[in-house]
Amino acid sequence: MNHNAQFETSLLKPVSDITGHESEFLIQIINQSAKTNGQSSKQAFLLATKLLKDKRFIIKCCKSLSGFLTHNPKIFDAKVKGWVFADLPEFIGDSPYLYSDTILHHHYYDNSGSAEYSSSRIFLCTEFIYKDCHTTLYHEFLAENSGIIDILMSMGLSVENKQLIKSACQSHKQNPFPEVVPAYQIQVLIPYALEEQQYISISPCSSSYVQGAVHDFFIDKGITNLNKKIHNVPRPQNMGTLAYSARGAIAVLSPKINLERKQTPLKQALATLHSGDSLLSADFKNFNFMLKINKMADFLTNRYDAINLKSSEKAHILSRLQRQVSAMFSHLDALRKAYQCNQVTLEDIEKLKSSQKNYVIRKKLSSDEMHTIWKESVTEIQKQLLKNNQNNNLIYHPALVLYISYSVKIHLKPLYQGNLEIAKPELPVWKSKAKGQQTLEQNQPCYLYIPNLKVFNAHADNSPYTTGLPAITALVGYVDRLRRNLIESTDMDIGKTNVSWWLHSFQTITGIKKHEPARWNLKTRHPLSDVVSRNFCHLSFDLVLECSNKLNNFNDLCQLPECLPTKFASGDVVLADEDPSQNCVSVKPMVFPALDELVLYLKSTAVSRWLVLDHSSHFPRMSENILSDFSCEFSRHLTNNYVSQLSLSGVGYKLLESPMIREGSRLKNHAYAETVVGMQQLLKLDAITISQVPLLPIFWSYTATKRLVLCKAFKSDS
Repeated sequence: MNHNAQFETSLLKPVSDITGHESEFLIQIINQSAKTNGQSSKQAFLLATKLLKDKRFIIKCCKSLSGFLTHNPKIFDAKVKGWVFADLPEFIGDSPYLYSDTILHHHYYDNSGSAEYSSSRIFLCTEFIYKDCHTTLYHEFLAENSGIIDILMSMGLSVENKQLIKSACQSHKQNPFPEVVPAYQIQVLIPYALEEQQYISISPCSSSYVQGAVHDFFIDKGITNLNKKIHNVPRPQNMGTLAYSARGAIAVLSPKINLERKQTPLKQALATLHSGDSLLSADFKNFNFMLKINKMADFLTNRYDAINLKSSEKAHILSRLQRQVSAMFSHLDALRKAYQCNQVTLEDIEKLKSSQKNYVIRKKLSSDEMHTIWKESVTEIQKQLLKNNQNNNLIYHPALVLYISYSVKIHLKPLYQGNLEIAKPELPVWKSKAKGQQTLEQNQPCYLYIPNLKVFNAHADNSPYTTGLPAITALVGYVDRLRRNLIESTDMDIGKTNVSWWLHSFQTITGIKKHEPARWNLKTRHPLSDVVSRNFCHLSFDLVLECSNKLNNFNDLCQLPECLPTKFASGDVVLADEDPSQNCVSVKPMVFPALDELVLYLKSTAVSRWLVLDHSSHFPRMSENILSDFSCEFSRHLTNNYVSQLSLSGVGYKLLESPMIREGSRLKNHAYAETVVGMQQLLKLDAITISQVPLLPIFWSYTATKRLVLCKAFKSDS
């Protein structure tokens, strides 16, 4: 092969413009396909014309169209015999997702091929630019009229050989995929709108059309905004043209994920207060001890009708209240101390509310400032208590209001020198139920909370082009499997289900794991498949399911843990034991009638959680290069952002054909599909207020539009 050729023919090199140099280009790719090389231009021409007349060479080039499709959403798996080309991608310049249609001016090799024919494939499959059009000889032979083919005819290509090549290209176009699904091939069940059934079986394929663009993006351009990993293929000769061209080292997108990010106390205080919509933005932990049944009865029977510090029980209640009030003011107190020591400036606290700012900068509060902060504090506590209790008469009972007000006064007293009776606010008591406060409408969803799932050795390679968290498709598929298990094993139907993902921990693991069942040579007993993945992870998380069924259908959840699928992204799923030292929540599932009640409960625990949001809907396309736009978006997302980070993951599939009846399919209808990658945002729960959560796209579910079947996240239906 002529390594000093004028025109680039490698999958990993820029496309050559051959306009005005058609003959030289054709001579080069003909000789490269046959691994011949003339010492002079005349010898090269004679060799090329001889090859065009050689029927064995023509047949080998035709056979080179058949290759292999990698059939797993992960990277480097067993291969099934298929074809190199699918339909030419129709470029979509504004899509926020990464798949072949969003890659402009790259190679037409749509799927990995067999290295056995890697040289022969150069003749028909090399992409080039001719008269401002990107094309290949494969597409030129399919065209009605082609000036390039006329040049080949003038160089010695016979009519018989031309027809042989054209027939092979037409046959390939009509039958781009195998007629039978092999037994060892992965099949994924996804929801799809068909008349007779709601699910189809698909076989995911990796596209070297996209893989080549990602690899080139990193290797040639030296991108640093997006992290990369290099997949080292142990046997690149078995992995097709791309791996063979890259000598077994393929770059993939690998954003860093760190769930242990920490801030300095002052930055944490500022971030927490900025994210709040009230004076105080603490977690309101343990306030619900006031609402225990015996205390409720005590207040409602007016047993505690006045403050009496001689009562040990009342003193205990006041002591606990005062500790919680101090915790609520902890962020403001930290900023106040820092401001007095000149560690915080007015510019740092510019975005705080006026009452918060007064608390921080005033040495002593005025009567009006004291009045405002006192009232806002009591009102906020009542507001939070109301979200977790339906008894307004209790929340606004005069004795409980007096207890709360007294606790706030004790905390604020050192900041005020005037008459406390003048600054004391009037507080509402025995407030009637707010309109629509307690009634749960019949058509409103309820929320099934499944806490503390731990997964070991899950796939971190969430698509052929990315590695990080397990794929979003694995998340939605896990919940769909749970729903079907519940229907099969119990009488419980959770109805239409959307799922949100609340991460606790994430740890990457490097190893080697074969996909089971592997593909074996029955005679030699040697494996024919390569490594599924070298990147795995351990993670723990909560799941919250938004269910369309009625709340009263979830009275008995004791059977739910037995119905949980045991695999998540090929990892082993276990229920985490309750650990009092870590303040873990109970492993028992719970049902909440409203999302804000669920979030209030999660905020009351000491577990750090990161909510996985759909960021694709917020991802702005700025150019025709989606990978450059990815890089810019990661740059815009601050690297020192301690409460938010971005990730990339497989979110669905683009069907490469219409679903059809195919022998060997798990379901009636089957299709080959390409993995689609989307962007996610990981947002720390501490940075989200309860009122913000219903406005965020947190609930994931499948959405089918034409040939795109994607997991998208939506706001709560409540």
